[in-house]
Amino acid sequence: MKKRKIKNRLDNIRIPKRKTAKMYCRACRFGMHYIDYKESGFLMSFLNPQAKILPTRYTGNCDRHQRKIAQAIKRNRLMARTPYLASNLQKESS
Repeated sequence: MKKRKIKNRLDNIRIPKRKTAKMYCRACRFGMHYIDYKESGFLMSFLNPQAKILPTRYTGNCDRHQRKIAQAIKRNRLMARTPYLASNLQKESS
C-alpha cells in the first residue's frame, strides 16, 4: 500500500528570502597590498569580544587577505599590542 501524503495548507505558500548585505573584502576594496601588523585599530576590527580572530564568513575577506590578516594579528599579539585573552580586551575598551 502506498502512503498517502497529507497536504497542508501551508505547503503552497512561499516564504520570501531575506536579502542580506553583500560582503566584500576590505583589503581588496581599498587596494591594500600589505597588511601592517602595527595597525592595531584596523586589526582589532577582525577580533570578536573574546579576542578570537573572526572567520571569513563574518568578515567577508577573501582567502588570501584573511590569511594575511590572521598572520598580522598573531604578530601584533606577539609584540603585546593586542591581547590574547578577552579579559584584557574588555579592560581596554572601558
